[in-house]
Amino acid sequence: MITVITEECNEISQEFYDDAMDSIQICQPECSCGHCGCLAGHGAYTRSIKTALGKIPLVIRRVQCSLCNATHALLPSGSVS
Repeated sequence: MITVITEECNEISQEFYDDAMDSIQICQPECSCGHCGCLAGHGAYTRSIKTALGKIPLVIRRVQCSLCNATHALLPSGSVS
């Protein structure tokens, strides 16, 4: 998992998530192997996120490191606990 620092959000939504992920360069975050600039898109999966209104489905983007082949989910900082 790679945590993407985002502005505070009262309620997470797919639109907020997509806007936050679109605002970063996909190669910008650092892989757990310590390298930057080596991440590329590697699919997505659906995850349920608890909100005050109940659970909502959120399509989470995945990336893969071209150096160590590790895969990571990109999660906004507000949704990580």
